Amino acid sequence: MALHTVVYAPLKAIGYTHPIHPIFVHLTIGTIVAAFLFDYIAWIFGKPRLYTTARHNLVLAFPSFIVTGLLGLADWSANYQVVSLNPSSNPVMFAFGMKFVLSGVLLILFIATYFVFKARREGDLLRHLFHLLLFLNVVGLGFFGGNIIYG
Repeated sequence: MALHTVVYAPLKAIGYTHPIHPIFVHLTIGTIVAAFLFDYIAWIFGKPRLYTTARHNLVLAFPSFIVTGLLGLADWSANYQVVSLNPSSNPVMFAFGMKFVLSGVLLILFIATYFVFKARREGDLLRHLFHLLLFLNVVGLGFFGGNIIYG
């Protein structure tokens, strides 16, 4: 059974027909942006308790990233007809491909962040760098997602 059928059949049964990936994407992006902001506010203003808040946001961001990705695949397969996978004949495919690449990079960043955070103290420069990389990654994901929908 196709992923979009599993996700959308129960929703259609109760009258809900809108894509659901856009709802969840805000949770993933929001928690990563919040983690980035709390980390840098803690660092700049010397508020070490905010490092914990930043870490808690990343703990929520990871499972929401997995759910968001699966729902994105379900939405894509349910709502878009791909005529050609060639980016020159179908520019949306370039954006879609970039979302796959950036999602893979985000998964690697989450895994690396776990090990960096385990090995380094709060306030360490490498931890700040990982918050920045996670933030920049979701900015890129949002950019290409917007290109798919809005052109």
